[in-house]
This record gives sequence, C-alpha cells and structure tokens, in this order.
Amino acid sequence: MLLNEKTKQMLRSMQFSGGRVYLLCGGKGIGRMTYARYVIADYFNIQMETLLDYPDYYELHSEKTLGVGDLSGLWTFTEYMPACGACKVAVIDADALTDEAQASLLKLLEDGATHVMFILILNCRVLDTIRSRCREISFLPVESVKMDTLAGNPIAKDMAFGKPGLFYALCEKETFLLTCKNAVDAVLKFDRLRILQSLHLVKEKDKEAFFECYGKGYALLWLRYLMDSIQNELSKESPDAERTKKLQQVARVVEIGYLRMSTGGSYSKNDFFEFVHKLCVLCM
Repeated sequence: MLLNEKTKQMLRSMQFSGGRVYLLCGGKGIGRMTYARYVIADYFNIQMETLLDYPDYYELHSEKTLGVGDLSGLWTFTEYMPACGACKVAVIDADALTDEAQASLLKLLEDGATHVMFILILNCRVLDTIRSRCREISFLPVESVKMDTLAGNPIAKDMAFGKPGLFYALCEKETFLLTCKNAVDAVLKFDRLRILQSLHLVKEKDKEAFFECYGKGYALLWLRYLMDSIQNELSKESPDAERTKKLQQVARVVEIGYLRMSTGGSYSKNDFFEFVHKLCVLCM
C-alpha cells in the first residue's frame, strides 16, 4: 500500500490482541479504512474481499450520521467470544457517530471487551474521553515522489495533496479536473472573462454553475489547487514586478476565501459568487 514513511513506522507498532483500541487519524481519502481492512484481512489470513463476511470482524461505516440505535449490532458482536482466532476486530467510523453514540461507545470501551480489538477511523472529532483510551496513529500525506508513481491524470495528483484515495476518486471526474485547470490558468493570466466562463458563471444553456454542480467539498479542492498554483508562480523569479504584485494580491484574496469556506458554518452559492467577483475585480 502507498503510505507515508512516518505513518508506516507508527503502524508497525500495532498489535492484534483483545482490549486494544487504536485511533487512525487523517483526512478523508488518505487510506485509513483501506489500510485497516488490508491489515485485518492479513491478520485473519483471508482475502480482503471476504472480510465483511468473516465472523470475527465487524465494521460500522456510513456516510450518514449514526445514533445510539446504530450501535446495537456492535454491542451484540462484543457479547460473544471469537469464533476462529484469538480476538475479534471491530472497525468504527467515529466521525459518523453523534455525541450520544460516542458516549455509548465509551461505555463499551470502559466495560472492557477484552476479547475485542477496536480500530476507530477519525477525521475531525471524537470525545476526549475516547481519545485518551486510544493509541493514536496519524496518517500523513503520502510523499510526492510516491504519488508520482501512480498512473493517472497529473491534475488529479496535484489536487489529491498526498491522498491516494482522493487521487483515484478525482481520476473519475475528468470534467471537474479540466474545469479546475482552465479556471486556474485563467486566474494566472488575469483573464476575467475566462474565469467566469470556466466556472460556468456566464449563464449557458444546460450548464450549472461550478459551486452548484460540485458543492463545497470540491470547491475547496479547487481553491487549494489555486493557492498552490499561485505560490508556484510566485516562487519563480520574474522581472515583471507589476504582475508579481498583482499575484500577491490575488493570493491574499484566495487564502481568505479558502479560510472563509473551510471554517464551518453555512456557505452558499452566493458566497462563492461573491468570492469570484472579488477575484475578477483584481484581474481587470
């Protein structure tokens, strides 16, 4: 598997035995769930494709919020001793759990299911009382040299930021990648009309505006890609002092826009349009 070297070193310390609790931290798409399934299948000496049907394995993973009632299967799983090996393994998407569900999970950990090893997958938030019971392992972005070995769209590599899972997901979105590349090129050339056209803010039949089409998550990816592209340009020596000054002004607006979008709270298509408007004013 493609992993950061420091992450690999931390993962070597994992020991499969009942009562242990590990917390795999890191951004979405960086490989935590994939690695967990891979190493657990290896421990059980089975194919990863058959893992979900294995009696000593339980997985609680969902794109939706999970409440206390959704933990009933986990409680039942922990009531019985292992059927095939020395311990059972439960993998839980901690981000999906409500505070009440996390409190229920904490009680389960406190009661001490000594025949079950828990692996929690975390992106952002978990109760401190749960975190204190875990051996935490951070999944760091994969080094660029390793990312370069992946076959696929080079724009996807630039926008994946060291996350192999995100890279593969982006490779399936060719239209999105092309839109992002065109919009970045337009900004770097201070081409106001092309910025609006690339982001579909000049109304065209059968075309949704960028934010409406892709949503906040993908808009954040584009903004980070834009920030990196601007910094790459600024790192080059340029005799054009006026262009450099203009790029620096654009960089500040983009950074503020990124922070505004990424720091929680509501963010609408109107907020995105306002950001693009500020960008276009600088590009006139």
